Amino acid sequence: MVKNLEKHPSQKGVVYYWPAGRMNKCDPPTLLRLIQINKGDQAIYLVTNELEMTDDQAAELYKLRWGLEVFFVR
Repeated sequence: MVKNLEKHPSQKGVVYYWPAGRMNKCDPPTLLRLIQINKGDQAIYLVTNELEMTDDQAAELYKLRWGLEVFFVR
């Protein structure tokens, strides 16, 4: 039986990742957050296990990381 799913039942953006291997062992799913960042007319979706971070903080970290990734590709 899966327990503690009720901890975040109505929290916006909470998703559960439950791989088949863990499901078959009756392990609980991994609690994740789905964050939508709007950039103009495009939406960017981030998934994280960081539950305390605000959407704005996640967007800023993503922006910084993307800048680094592009920098090192040159």
